[in-house]
Amino acid sequence: MIEMNWFKYSISNILVITMLVPLPDLPDVSWFEIEILNFLNDKERYGNEMLTMLNEHLGKNSVSSGKLYSDLKKMEKKNLIIRTIRKRQKGEGLMTRGVDRVYFTITDSGRDALSRAERYMTCWHFDSMLQRSSEMIPDIIEKVITSLGSNITVGVAVDPSRLGISRAIDLLPDIEGVKYALLLISKEDDLATIPHIDTKGREMASFPSNDDDIPLKSNYLDAVISIFPITRTKKERTYISELVRIVKGGGKVIIVDFSKLDSFILEDVFRSQLEWSDKDLKGHDSRRIIKLLSKHLQKVELERFKEQYIAWGRKRK
Repeated sequence: MIEMNWFKYSISNILVITMLVPLPDLPDVSWFEIEILNFLNDKERYGNEMLTMLNEHLGKNSVSSGKLYSDLKKMEKKNLIIRTIRKRQKGEGLMTRGVDRVYFTITDSGRDALSRAERYMTCWHFDSMLQRSSEMIPDIIEKVITSLGSNITVGVAVDPSRLGISRAIDLLPDIEGVKYALLLISKEDDLATIPHIDTKGREMASFPSNDDDIPLKSNYLDAVISIFPITRTKKERTYISELVRIVKGGGKVIIVDFSKLDSFILEDVFRSQLEWSDKDLKGHDSRRIIKLLSKHLQKVELERFKEQYIAWGRKRK
C-alpha cells in the first residue's frame, strides 16, 4: 500500500507560465558584430564586400565605411576575427592592380560567439511560442473538465522533477469544486525525494507512480490529465491504458505533450529543465496518440500548436 503524501500547491487565477527553455548566456558582442560574424561564417570577405552586403541587408546607406572598419578593429582586439593582407591578382581590377586588399576571417572564438548568440535568439523565440500556446491550453482543459459537472477529482500525471511539476501547475486552471491529485510518473523505483514547491493554500494528494503501474483503483477518477512527455516512456501503450483504467466510465482523459520536433531547443527543455540525460529526446507524434486514445475513448479531439498539442476524449461506459 503506497502512503499518500500531501502538499499544498499554488494555482493563481493569473496564469504565470514557467520559462520552459533555459536561456543561455548572451555573448559579449553587439548585434552589429553578430551581423558581421554571420557574413564571415561561410567564407572570408574583404571590407567593401561586407559593406555592400550589410547595406543590402540593413537598408541603403545604413552602414558607413567608417562605422564598419571601426567595428572590425574592435572585433580583432576581441579575437573574433583576424585579417589577412594580400595584393590583388591580375583581373581583379585594372585601376587597383597591385594594391593591398584586407580580408577578414572569423576565428574559433568568433564562431563560438555567433553560435551562442544564435542559440540565445532561438531559445528566446522558441520560448515565446511555447508561452503563447501554454496560455491557451488551460482554457481548453477547463472547458473539458467543467463539462463533467462539479465536485470532481482529477488526476494529473507529471514528471517528478521540480520544473516538471511547476510546468504542470502552470497549466492547470483553478476551477471551483475540482480537486487535483498529482501522479508522479517515474521510470525509477525510488521516489523518496519529492521536490519542495511553495505552498499557498491549495492541497493536492500526490502518488508516486510508474508509467506502467499507477497505484489507484480502476474507475477511481472523474478525469485524468497527462502533462508527462510520452516520449519519456518506453511503454506508451501501457501508459495510455493505465490512464484510461483509473478513470470512471464517461470520464475524460486529456493528454498535453510537446509536438514531434527534431530540435536542439526541445532537447534543452528536456535536459536542462526536466533534468533528463536521455539521448535523442524528441516531442511526440500527436497522430500516434490519437490512434491509441481512439481505442479506449469516444470522440477524441485534438488542438495542435506548433510546439505543443492537447488531445482529449470521453471514456466509454
